[in-house]
Amino acid sequence: MPTTTGRELGSHFVAGFAWKPAPGGGHFAYEYFSPARFCVDDDCRPGGSGGYPKGERPLDFQWGPVWSADGAQVAILATEADEHGPRTLVILKQVNGPFHEIPAPPEARGHVALYWDGADLVAASDTVRWKLNEARSAFVPITH
Repeated sequence: MPTTTGRELGSHFVAGFAWKPAPGGGHFAYEYFSPARFCVDDDCRPGGSGGYPKGERPLDFQWGPVWSADGAQVAILATEADEHGPRTLVILKQVNGPFHEIPAPPEARGHVALYWDGADLVAASDTVRWKLNEARSAFVPITH
């Protein structure tokens, strides 16, 4: 424990990529490498929940996870290829809560960026932006 902060330091070994701590350092998120899974804190350690997705579902994660300013929620973009072609998904997790999968806006083309604007999770593509609705089930256009 450092005497300057009074906080206990810990360490974590993660088998993956894009490791990102939450603001304040109380939590961390990363992409586990094989099979690809999104993990928060100890999800992907022995005895953890296993991260997201469960099983061998092939997802390709894009960029790294993005944390809300208060460190209570984290999200990541993923692409899934199926018989209709690739589709972009947003995986959202409240710390100590379940993972939620939300389809990215169908109008989003090309590169999609994900970021937090205060309490709102925003997806942006070219000159169009959407925010996650209050029910946390879909993205709605930002009109201003």
